Amino acid sequence: MDGKLLTMNHTIKLYICCALTKASAALKARVESLKELIRLEHPDWEVLVFFGLGPSPSDGQVFSFDVGQTESADLIVVIADEDTWGGGIEVGVSLKNGKRMLFLAADTWTRTRMITGLCDAYPKQAMFVRYQTDGIPFAVQAIKVVAAAIERFALRDPVAAKDRAEVALALHNLSPKAREYLRTVLPDFELIIDPAESLDDVRKHNPAFEHEAFATHPGAFSTDSPRFPMGH
Repeated sequence: MDGKLLTMNHTIKLYICCALTKASAALKARVESLKELIRLEHPDWEVLVFFGLGPSPSDGQVFSFDVGQTESADLIVVIADEDTWGGGIEVGVSLKNGKRMLFLAADTWTRTRMITGLCDAYPKQAMFVRYQTDGIPFAVQAIKVVAAAIERFALRDPVAAKDRAEVALALHNLSPKAREYLRTVLPDFELIIDPAESLDDVRKHNPAFEHEAFATHPGAFSTDSPRFPMGH
């Protein structure tokens, strides 16, 4: 197998999406407490930065930078307690890009059904969890939910995020014998897709399949490929 397809020490990259311009002091404090707890307890997680409210060369560069960070993230953590137009744009772009998203909101939250509806419509891509406002601190609750989302979305899969679609397509073309071979020689290697899914289903839940590499080389990842010389 091509060595670039596997990486056994994948750092989980998180992008925390929340209100910023009109965010309350309480929300800012909750977000900072979560970042600090992640830094202390999970050195294997990286919190990606966003431009923030400071001076910037142009609004366009702020947009390009922040959207670029969402594209680099493995998981978008959306703290939905306070309204945010910018966050809504980031969520829309992330949905289109096939990113996994975790929405967190307080147990007293009573806002748009577009968030819960998105999670119902795209269960393989998004989940919604309420946290308790009394008792356990927000950061402690949130970090446990983030860990659960990482497991649910299989983000610790040894396959590098940028190569997931390529490997998924390759696995769809493998024979049962080849899949069994992979399980034997790579016991920690999980198949990214359900072999029972149709290729159309896989494409639906993995927008990365629309990458030009698949359009220009649709037959590049078959069981005849030298990258997978396991036979039929």
